[in-house]
Amino acid sequence: MFLLLLVFIMVCCLFEKNGRKWVFHAAWLVLTAVLCIRFAQGRDYRTYWMMYHYGDGHSEFLWRCITTILNNAGVPFEAFIFGISLFMMYGIRRAVLRFSPYHCFSLLLLYPTIYFSYFFSALRAGILIAFFLGFMLEWLLEKKYKRYLAAALLLLGVHTMAAAFLPLVFIQKIREKVLLCAAAFSAGIGFFLIFTNGQILKMFHMERLNYYLGEAQFGAAAFLEKLFLTGVIWFLYRSIKKDKVLGLLYKICIYGMVISMPFLGFQLVSSRFFHLLTAVHIVAVPLMIDKLSYPVNKKLLTAVFFLYTVVILSKNIDYYLQSMIPGRYHIVSCPYITIFNKEKTSEVFDGIYKNGRFW
Repeated sequence: MFLLLLVFIMVCCLFEKNGRKWVFHAAWLVLTAVLCIRFAQGRDYRTYWMMYHYGDGHSEFLWRCITTILNNAGVPFEAFIFGISLFMMYGIRRAVLRFSPYHCFSLLLLYPTIYFSYFFSALRAGILIAFFLGFMLEWLLEKKYKRYLAAALLLLGVHTMAAAFLPLVFIQKIREKVLLCAAAFSAGIGFFLIFTNGQILKMFHMERLNYYLGEAQFGAAAFLEKLFLTGVIWFLYRSIKKDKVLGLLYKICIYGMVISMPFLGFQLVSSRFFHLLTAVHIVAVPLMIDKLSYPVNKKLLTAVFFLYTVVILSKNIDYYLQSMIPGRYHIVSCPYITIFNKEKTSEVFDGIYKNGRFW
């Protein structure tokens, strides 16, 4: 199912040429529908279901208020997921139509990680990403800093990771070399923390951070993914004529490395910070490829990113299967459940869903 959806987006990328704007709208509608009507999909779906119905003391205040009000008003969790999914995809639609010259290609870049991992599972982080791309990025470019900072502070009530948005009001004033040196220094800190098992961080007894910290381990695959994506963006940026928009997007990507690398040994924290900022690559990469001088280079890089999405999606599906239903399905047969066939949930997730509820 999920690999077939990837193939569908690739085909849409090929048919998007010659002004066929309807292809993007069709691809966006399919992705939105798949996201909106899902049921029990994503590693955190059950956790969010529990939080919605029984509350929790871990989430931020605004998120708890929203879920409590909606639950007390009798809004079903499935309707809550539908609304969030529609909002996230609307944010992506605004960003793609505003910034990207290749709309379907942007959806392709979105699909393997931002869509499959964050929009499907890590809902609060997904909301931050969608709102940043769809609204705050435009405000940042137009220097509407009051509106931007107000939104960032409001999003802190959804997820404290939104604090990473605040320094971006100064990002244009920071030289590229300074950011690159900071990224290298951050990587050094990350490897040091792996060597010391993160004991220095744990000494500060920061409850919210310690919630995500475990044993410090080096994840080679995740590190290589970050290195590849940032490296390609760096290479493309060096190969084209710069402008204000590309300069901002490029610096945001490097800043994503700066704040994620210290947590290199703690994959959950590192990945959340990295993808929160480098999600701008879904519009930055198409913009940069469009500015390349030679058509051969454009086709080659497009083919590279086609392969990249296959590899990353396969990795993410395999991780999802091994963590949720190990040994029962493989990448091609990964199950997709909708609100119209909930009864399949008991068959797929034996033991955690019975009698119409999660346990």
